[in-house]
Amino acid sequence: MPAPASWLTFLHLFAPCFTAPGQLLFEQLVTAWALCPGRRTLTRLWSVIPPDSRRRYGAYARWVRKGKWSPDELWRRLDLPWRVKLLVSFVPPSPAWPTST
Repeated sequence: MPAPASWLTFLHLFAPCFTAPGQLLFEQLVTAWALCPGRRTLTRLWSVIPPDSRRRYGAYARWVRKGKWSPDELWRRLDLPWRVKLLVSFVPPSPAWPTST
């Protein structure tokens, strides 16, 4: 089953942190992390990715070890405004919450 469009839209916010191949591996690993029951080791994450869309295990292991990506940019994008936006997008509004007009 494909990931929801809202999830992929969120993950695409991090595209500038990675090369194009790295972005795909990042999206697959983060999605697997969200879906993985139990311990979240790289091997377990890899096993959650559908076999028809995953690369060989070594591609993920190499990317984690020495892939080209910017941790500074990733953390900048994970700053408070993004966390709030993420929370709001996944949590239904409560009648007790004030609404903006």
